[in-house]
Amino acid sequence: MKGADGMATETYDAVIIGSGHNGLIVGNYLAMAGLSVCVLEAKNVIGGCTATVECTLPGFKHDIGSVALGAIQSNPVYADDELGIREKYGFEFIDTKKNGATLYPDGTGVLEDGDLAHELEQIAAYSPEDAQAYGRFIQEKARLLPLISTGMSTCPPPMGLFVNQLNSTPEGRDLFKSMSMTALQMAQQWFKHPKTISHVLKISTEVMVTPEDAGSAMWMMFVAVGNAFRSGSLPKGGSIALPNALAAALKDRGGKIVLNKKVTKINVENGRAVSVETEDGDVYVGTKAIISNVDARRVFLEMVDGYELDPKFKRDLEQIVPAPMSGVMQAVAIDDAPHYKAGPEFDDAVVVEPIPENFQDLLDGYRAMVEGRLPEKRSLCPESLVPSLFDPQRAPEGKHVLYLWQLAPSGVGEEGMGWWKNHPEEVERFARDIREHFFSYTTNLSEDNVMAYKVFTPDFYSEWNENIIDGNITGPGAYLFQSYAYRPLPEIGQFRTMIDGLYLTGMGTHPGGAVTGGGRGTAQVVLEDLDIDWDDTLDNK
Repeated sequence: MKGADGMATETYDAVIIGSGHNGLIVGNYLAMAGLSVCVLEAKNVIGGCTATVECTLPGFKHDIGSVALGAIQSNPVYADDELGIREKYGFEFIDTKKNGATLYPDGTGVLEDGDLAHELEQIAAYSPEDAQAYGRFIQEKARLLPLISTGMSTCPPPMGLFVNQLNSTPEGRDLFKSMSMTALQMAQQWFKHPKTISHVLKISTEVMVTPEDAGSAMWMMFVAVGNAFRSGSLPKGGSIALPNALAAALKDRGGKIVLNKKVTKINVENGRAVSVETEDGDVYVGTKAIISNVDARRVFLEMVDGYELDPKFKRDLEQIVPAPMSGVMQAVAIDDAPHYKAGPEFDDAVVVEPIPENFQDLLDGYRAMVEGRLPEKRSLCPESLVPSLFDPQRAPEGKHVLYLWQLAPSGVGEEGMGWWKNHPEEVERFARDIREHFFSYTTNLSEDNVMAYKVFTPDFYSEWNENIIDGNITGPGAYLFQSYAYRPLPEIGQFRTMIDGLYLTGMGTHPGGAVTGGGRGTAQVVLEDLDIDWDDTLDNK
């Protein structure tokens, strides 16, 4: 309906800002509970950072944000199919068998195929001592994995309680120790050979922290253990398949998704969030809840209207510590799949990462990024995937899509993020260096095999998705003081805010960046506040 001022007004039980996978997950659970739900999306497509597009040539379908989506597989959203996205809406992962591979400049590598014994054989080829140590490391740290993964899909407990819980068991104390250690410290405690240290340091950077950041040790062991025991996978049809399935499920549950509706204001009356306004002047009333996928800094510093922020809270928002680096992604259309110098068994690994054998070169690259400099060629370590190897619909027959991701500074020098636009020739040179570096680890690829490519820099990501602040593709820095119930700040770290009826979800909240399905935890909190039983909600599947 339209009011006297000509603005359209619609009323729902719950209004959700943003159609990223977390917002769609929240919407589905609320709709299952019988609430009327409306999701407002600023762009003309759903999905947020889960996007698959034809950006090089027709028929070449590239993921330009999230890619493998492995983190959601342990979440009941997928594992128990609580929303029916697998059984009813066809979302599925392709089992690729081999998970990942590390390649070294000397033509050797380590393949991670879910067979720990095989992985240890490869390490033993250059260091029998490290092979024994790696086996002990994986077996010991595997006991900690449930402590990390269990709470990823629920509301985190208060930080004090969380620490006390960890302190009550040997495994918990070991985990907490890793939360304050650097990956470099842990790696040097366990391993001797530069290749092994370089291998584990690289995997510690998955959440956009450096191996010298406190807490990176936890991410190092988390990824290493996961890679040692699980096979690889990719979402069939690209990352967009997840939000597409969630959107279909939500619509069948009576939910509504409105595109091209950028929310600019959250109206607060008497301490309660009551409605949102969009850029075109429409008003959407949320009688029971308003849930924002948008970063808390934008929510409270730019969008909330009618509520006076506590000065300290405002300052704390402004002082949220960003991730130390971002990255440059290249979507490349190629006329052949890569064949690696390390051997044919590496050709069908999902994630292949060429890295320096000397871990000091690796560290020098990260240090350069933290200081706002591009890494030198010797420090390059691009993460690569060729999804069309496993999902032929992603490219024309005989051709392939190549995903290349190289960590890089969010901004360069005094120009900051503006550098990427101000120096197109240098950006092009950097991108070419990355491609050529990757091709040098293959026996068959060069620039001659490139049919087309598109380069995505940190400034692009911030323009593409306003939830990505300063190129931080995984949200605020993944440090302990900004994790769990402290993400992004203690006052709002359990999805509720100090404004009644206003909730947060998305990568700026627990459990952080990556496609984890963390919106499930937000949904639990909202329903708890509405006195709606969670188990009864699941019965409505």
